[in-house]
Amino acid sequence: MDVFSRKQLREALKAWHSSPKLGQHPLAELPVVHVRRQQGGYADTAAGRGIALRQLLQEAIEQIKPAGAQPDFSQRAWRHYYILHEQYLHDQRAQTLQEALAISESGYFVDQREALDRLADWLRKQNETAVTSPPPPAPTIPLTAAHLPPSNLPHPLTPFVGRTAERAQIAYYLADPTCRLISIVGAGGMGKTRLAIQAAQESDWPAYFIALDTLETADLLIPTIAQALQFSLDSQQPAAPQMHHFLSGKQLLLVLDNFEHLTRTGAGLMSDLLTHAPQVKLLVTSRERLQVRGEWVIALHGLDVPATLTADISPHQFSAGLLFQQAWERVRAGEAIGTADWGHIATICQLVGGMPLGLELAASWGSVLSCAEISAEIQANLDFLATTYADVPERHRSLRAVFHYSWVLLSAEEQAVFRRLAVFRGSFDRHAAQAVAGANLAVLHALSGKSLLRVAEGGRYAIHPLLRQYAHEKLQATADEWARVQEEHGRYYTQFVASRTASLKQGGRQREVVQAVEAEVENFRAACRWAIEKGQAGLLLETAEALYLFFTMSNRIQEGHDTAALLAEIAAEQPLVLGVVLGLQARFLQLLGDNGRAHALFPRSLAILEASGRGHPLALISMLAIESNLGQEGMRPAQLYGHSLAFFEQTADSWGIASCHMRFVTHLRQIGAPDTYGQQKTLLQQCLAIRQQIGDQRGVASTLNYLCDLAYERGDYEEARQHAERSLALHRALGEAKGTAHSLNHLGQVAGTLGQYEEARAYYRESLAILRQYGHAREVAICLDCVGYVTYLLEEYDTAETHYRESLHISREVGDVHGEAWSLHNLGDIARAHGRYESAKHLYTESLALHKSLDPLSWGGIVALDKLGRVTLANGDVAEAEGYFGQALRMATAANRYREVMDALLHLAEVALQRGDGEKAAEWLAVVVAHPATAKQTRDRAADYGAGLAVGGETRPSLENVLAQLL
Repeated sequence: MDVFSRKQLREALKAWHSSPKLGQHPLAELPVVHVRRQQGGYADTAAGRGIALRQLLQEAIEQIKPAGAQPDFSQRAWRHYYILHEQYLHDQRAQTLQEALAISESGYFVDQREALDRLADWLRKQNETAVTSPPPPAPTIPLTAAHLPPSNLPHPLTPFVGRTAERAQIAYYLADPTCRLISIVGAGGMGKTRLAIQAAQESDWPAYFIALDTLETADLLIPTIAQALQFSLDSQQPAAPQMHHFLSGKQLLLVLDNFEHLTRTGAGLMSDLLTHAPQVKLLVTSRERLQVRGEWVIALHGLDVPATLTADISPHQFSAGLLFQQAWERVRAGEAIGTADWGHIATICQLVGGMPLGLELAASWGSVLSCAEISAEIQANLDFLATTYADVPERHRSLRAVFHYSWVLLSAEEQAVFRRLAVFRGSFDRHAAQAVAGANLAVLHALSGKSLLRVAEGGRYAIHPLLRQYAHEKLQATADEWARVQEEHGRYYTQFVASRTASLKQGGRQREVVQAVEAEVENFRAACRWAIEKGQAGLLLETAEALYLFFTMSNRIQEGHDTAALLAEIAAEQPLVLGVVLGLQARFLQLLGDNGRAHALFPRSLAILEASGRGHPLALISMLAIESNLGQEGMRPAQLYGHSLAFFEQTADSWGIASCHMRFVTHLRQIGAPDTYGQQKTLLQQCLAIRQQIGDQRGVASTLNYLCDLAYERGDYEEARQHAERSLALHRALGEAKGTAHSLNHLGQVAGTLGQYEEARAYYRESLAILRQYGHAREVAICLDCVGYVTYLLEEYDTAETHYRESLHISREVGDVHGEAWSLHNLGDIARAHGRYESAKHLYTESLALHKSLDPLSWGGIVALDKLGRVTLANGDVAEAEGYFGQALRMATAANRYREVMDALLHLAEVALQRGDGEKAAEWLAVVVAHPATAKQTRDRAADYGAGLAVGGETRPSLENVLAQLL
């Protein structure tokens, strides 16, 4: 791969800027550039081409952005795609053009590869000719620059870290002649000054730095600028006209640092200056916007931090971590950070929200504290973030001083609203801000303009975590106000969620409502804690159904469990609430596969609720407990089903009725109840009708998956396919990733049974990709087994074994005994295919033991018995093999698993053939060939065995007659 230095890229871009026509440079071959060239609209000048390049690259990001890209795509695309002019502007390390643009690896810009390859060739040729070409003449300094003093930009003592996108944006603005005033706006400590200096150093502009923090009034602005430019003002004349005249013919950049306390009158002065000096640009740093026309704002927030806290993220992988690491190593005399500290560094970066000043203050304690101790101190005390460095301005020696500086600039109303907003967790919308904190839109706008609030996605608002900590201290200083705001917050969010229960159950707005609750989940959890602590049981009970529905519909099962467990810890003095949250915790444990703990919690929950005599909470938890099969506790699933169903029918709760039917069918399927096929189908059809009537599309999709399973087990594969296809369409429309994956698995199962192995593998692979993306470990393991199985049927044994072993590893890691049993069984298939019969028998036996420990009539146990018979038969022990096949047949018949019944009959026919009983074998093989539930590979083998065998008697044998003979 070819490496191009900053100098080469600079020359490439300069050559393009000076091309006679826009289309003569290789960059013009990019599709977006080509379109713009045809449309026209750019001045064919060096400046016009420079603006065009940057605008076209910006447009390219949006036009090339793939459908369905993740929310962070544009940021990643910005970094990769902008690398061309970033390296033109910044002294970064050399990178390959292909790597910088992330073409081949990411696939985002595949369509541009040919044009970019041409650009690489062009750069290579330029490099080759540079050796023999005479050096270019020295650039002529503009006349205006000759009359200016040398730049006074400071030279920081530490390296600059991060801010790639912001630096590129500033460079873009500086290249645009219509952009004259650039404001870098952010809270104190965000690194505004450092970014402005860096951007000015990287530009081609003569730049001058003017510090404004010591100025008490805006009247001193012009004299301070004059002093920086070494321009002597006539004290007998007004200062502004003199400065306007001095700058009128000059092209330069003024960096005005810390403007926030001068905005009221100073902004107008700067606007006048720009009017009279058309070639001057201003780069301003401020905690609030100047609020003048022509202001181009760059809102500065924290440096990049990891989205999730994991101990394996190296600090150099994100800019906040890199800044902390560099500051730490300076304090520790170059001592490198060990891998054991990585997780603590990620925590520190999140605690300070990526704030550069917070990171440097935290790292300054590295000489006496470990990273773990620093993390703990930050959480305990804001005053910890302070330093005594002599070269740090007084206002930056502690975060409290930084925040106090912003606080005193607020009006009394702004101070009151800001401290009340500290009650919110995460982000919030303006309606909540009005209801809870009395914040009208004007005050919210003012606070965001002063960098104390950040306008987040969807028009929501957020407070930097350290600013929130400061505001929280202000709020708690007044006990009455703190209690009042807490109550307003608690009531608002419990009612917010409770009022959406009906919409979560039914209608066409389920996805919209889930997203609305998802945005408020942190506030909702805080409200629940407040309700329990203040004895507001009624408020919490109203949210119970919505809490369960939200966490299950959004596939946040672990989070749902953690929330319920937290509430249970603080609800000991409120029995009714405790009973409900224990029941919800048990259900979430059940969904996580931890049936042991679920079985321990459900009896406690139900006992508390039965003692309370409350109808709806008891009916809800009884319904959720139906499939737990807690007979040993005196709680029969049928009784729980009957009790909850009666309540929901009495209250005309259609959602509850359908849920009872679904849970009871799940119970029947779990225990493999014989002769309940008709009951299961009837209940599922009733459930489907109810959910269709009330518009519960999620419920409809889930019910269709159950009907697919039922049809598949009965051997009606066409009906199973139809149910799975309908379910898949609904899950896709609802944007349900996990449901989509399940429907794909069902379609893969049907296709595989019908011998359509490549089609089955395609379904399974799509499902696996979805499940990996969303991190569902158990489902990933199951899907790996499925992919492995069809790969095994395609006789790609090594690939199949790789899938099986990964599945086994995951199942053991998460404690999924059921998944472990299936993976062992599948690895037995691989051993048998390679002729390692003893190894195969050992694996099948281990699998059978695990399956039987879970359910004596489990599907996995039936299949393991069948495979034990096959490997034993291959070893020549006919009698032992017949015993295994007979057990498999009895279990499959009892469980109504007709596909497995056909497999067992086939293998019993093989035994009969080996014993010379062709008549009996022919009879059984005829049943296998004719039955609709028979898998394709089983039917093909039965037809091969039966070829040439005559079936005795005048009538075709029936399955019932054959089973009567054998059982």
